[in-house]
Amino acid sequence: MDALYNGPSECGIIWNDPDLAIHRGFDGETILCDKDLILLRLKDFQRPFVHTGG
Repeated sequence: MDALYNGPSECGIIWNDPDLAIHRGFDGETILCDKDLILLRLKDFQRPFVHTGG
């Protein structure tokens, strides 16, 4: 590890984004934590990463 944990830098894409059409293989109930409930759709996601070469 080369840096301390930075919670505000966490990000992700919501698993049930219709644009991604992810099939989970089962129709059971999905239980999400509060953190996952606020994830964005891919079309609304702004890439926070910077590519610096290679």
